[in-house]
Amino acid sequence: MALSLDKVIRWVLVVVSLTVIIFTGLEMRSEDFWGYTPLYFFLSCWIFIVSLLLPFYSKHPQKYKLLAMSGLAGFILFLGFPTKPVTPFMFIGLIPLIWIEEKIFHWKSEISRWEVFKYAFNAFVIWNILSTFWVANTSFVPSIAAFTLNAAFMAIPWVGYHWIRKTLGDRYKYAALICFWLCFEWIHLHWEISWPWLTLGNAFAQYPWVVQWYEYTGHLGGSLWILVMNILLYRYIQKIRARVELKVQDLMYPVFTLFGPLMLSAMIYVTYQEKGEHRNISIIQPNYEPHYEKFAVSESEQLRTFIRLSELCLTDSTDYLLFPETVFGPDDVERLNETTHFRAIKSLLERYPGTNLISGLATYQFFDSEEAISTALREAIINDETVYYESQNSAVQLPAQNLDEYEVYVKGRLVPGAEIFPYSKLLFFLQPIVKMAGGGMLGRSRERKVFENQFNESVAPVICYESVYGEYVGQYVKKGANAVFIMTNDGWWDKTPGHVQHLKFAQLRAIEHRRSIARSANTGISAFIDQRGNILDNTRYGKEATLTGKIRFNKETTFYTRWGDIIARLGILGTILLLISGTLKRFRKN
Repeated sequence: MALSLDKVIRWVLVVVSLTVIIFTGLEMRSEDFWGYTPLYFFLSCWIFIVSLLLPFYSKHPQKYKLLAMSGLAGFILFLGFPTKPVTPFMFIGLIPLIWIEEKIFHWKSEISRWEVFKYAFNAFVIWNILSTFWVANTSFVPSIAAFTLNAAFMAIPWVGYHWIRKTLGDRYKYAALICFWLCFEWIHLHWEISWPWLTLGNAFAQYPWVVQWYEYTGHLGGSLWILVMNILLYRYIQKIRARVELKVQDLMYPVFTLFGPLMLSAMIYVTYQEKGEHRNISIIQPNYEPHYEKFAVSESEQLRTFIRLSELCLTDSTDYLLFPETVFGPDDVERLNETTHFRAIKSLLERYPGTNLISGLATYQFFDSEEAISTALREAIINDETVYYESQNSAVQLPAQNLDEYEVYVKGRLVPGAEIFPYSKLLFFLQPIVKMAGGGMLGRSRERKVFENQFNESVAPVICYESVYGEYVGQYVKKGANAVFIMTNDGWWDKTPGHVQHLKFAQLRAIEHRRSIARSANTGISAFIDQRGNILDNTRYGKEATLTGKIRFNKETTFYTRWGDIIARLGILGTILLLISGTLKRFRKN
């Protein structure tokens, strides 16, 4: 009996994807640096799984067409996300998923919610893999959890949207989609399983001039813009396909929604004037590869490198010297002045008495047993005595006025899997897997802290992953930060889009809070960013370098700094009201 075309295509995909899995898997086993190889490996794994299980994946009569459309949605979202130059694709990336929900809604099946979840999950797995495959270069097992969990979380708002539509009718369906999605993004920014890299509003980091109004809405305002545009364009396409007589407003709504924010942003961009006094900053990029070099090269050799690079860029007018993340250590946070590297750096700075040093540092802190309440607490035996301590990823300032009175800030927003075991007490049974994957528990700060200088100004010591969070960075500004200093190490991901995306997200933070940014990367891209989100100067990836420039220290605060993610909170309120209304109607119906 002859095979149908769909079966031929399915088995071709199975064979091709399995072949790619084998070759890329063998390559990753034999190579130290993987680069883009995880992209081909994970994408082939997903194609293999879906192709093999396709007969059981869905019961919808048009399952092949729906699966192709959901795959198209994931690919379009990938095209619109940095670092590709076609950001407008984000305005149509969700249209295939809205169309899929429409097909399933009219199918009138009892399992329709589960069907919506599966197709949305497929789209978001593809988007996650294509846009964040580079996470595997840091840790292989957590990257699998990141792709699958993130895609599952993204699919949940679509299930809620479908449920509200079935319960309350078409009147509230698009409001439900918007509210549920904004609610999801807000939760994803605040809980311990936080991986908000693919927040929709982050897409505009490719073109900061487009979203100067983020100083009012934050990046979740960009998420709202993308959601509304997808809905309006879908409705317009739907009316064209139905050959309904179009009215003027049918076209005006999407046109105004597209060009209104663009025109407002352009006006703000042209008229905005940088505020604050200039300060002279010197940045060091030592370029130690983190997997095999950073922690293998002796501390004395690294110290010589930092001293040599610092002497190249320091002058009598330098106000700040900025080092990257985890430069030295781990050191006892209470006894930093006793370390060799601190003494050497202070000896250097004594020749430049007006210079403040801010640097990343690995630290640990001891606790008495009665203080042992931290979930990150570790136990050790020293001199036959049990001691309790926390490992920390920290930032330190050696102030120009008194080099002996250092200040320390402990990183507060930690990377799930790598730096924190999310909900460890609840998920205790996963602890062996987390340890096997190289993850650990670090101590963290519950409050933001700023470093003051001799000019009665303050700096936000933002450490790596913290720079992805808009409202979180605003907490530094509320504490008085007049500029943002980012210390990071972006070499974990090899030369992939990850380090460029991380840099671009910092540009959004500059707009949201109108704070200039100095960014030092151990390996990655160090840069100066102005208050409009423009990169003033930057280094190249994989190059030892120094960077010297001026940035302004602004004392004014933006609407977004003061009020945070109001848009998300309105979405949460809408979500609560919709869920209550839907639940009450279901009760009355029963």
